[in-house]
Amino acid sequence: MTRMLFMLGFVAVTSAEGRPITGALNEQSLQQPTVLRPASAEVDVLIREALEDRLAARNLPDMGFLGTSTRVSIREEMPSAGLRIGVKAVPQTLGSEFRLTSLSALQSEADRISTAVYFIAVDSPVITGELATVWLGVSMVLPDKPGVVMLCCCAAEGQFRRVDGRWTFGRWMRRTCS
Repeated sequence: MTRMLFMLGFVAVTSAEGRPITGALNEQSLQQPTVLRPASAEVDVLIREALEDRLAARNLPDMGFLGTSTRVSIREEMPSAGLRIGVKAVPQTLGSEFRLTSLSALQSEADRISTAVYFIAVDSPVITGELATVWLGVSMVLPDKPGVVMLCCCAAEGQFRRVDGRWTFGRWMRRTCS
């Protein structure tokens, strides 16, 4: 039995044994590398500062799923990039607690509490000098129920510029919400 989760323009497929098989929905391979490389320190800083910037502005593409949550998970895998986010990517925002969590741990939590679990998803960071883009958004996992297909959630590609040594939001370039 196979379960599919459509998240933020990515497909996550798990086998009957629960092993994730993930990849970007594009013309490239639909297989995620079995081992994700750690993101560079520069990418972790971009992610942290991009999230801090958009959370402070209350302008993260989330379709209202995060609401007023103060404890928020961030998926540690970036399947399209083939990278794993490091702890230095975790935002430091007053009044909120963020934690990196694997997709499999998020799924286990949804199964344990029998309800959807929402999380921030980040992917496809690109840094070119003083400009960067990164996909940011919110997705969810549902409790394990055979035949359930989740078509949900929202992400956007943000453009950021380094200003006075800090990544600052410029504009949303592309958005995908379902």
